[in-house]
Amino acid sequence: MALTVNGQNTTSFSAGSNLTVLCSSQSNPPAQLQWAFRGELVNVTDPSLVLLHVSENQSGPYSCLAFNNRTNMHDNITAHIVIANVGDSYGSQTTLIQ
Repeated sequence: MALTVNGQNTTSFSAGSNLTVLCSSQSNPPAQLQWAFRGELVNVTDPSLVLLHVSENQSGPYSCLAFNNRTNMHDNITAHIVIANVGDSYGSQTTLIQ
């Protein structure tokens, strides 16, 4: 499984940015995908989660959950995304947990 944010290896972004979090999973048949934010399911089942004009309160763990209903196999991956106001110094933080 792989998770990318705006095609980059960083997970720190400025408030007001638009983000696209992309999840990919190799599975046959293709896995069903579900997104979660801070452990709560989000009503998105597409491989991409689009976040427009993000704010600091959208910082946190974003998880992609994959499930293959034929094999009953499942997997997940999480990216901890930091949204900061311009001028705040958080540095570049990349954390992927599988």
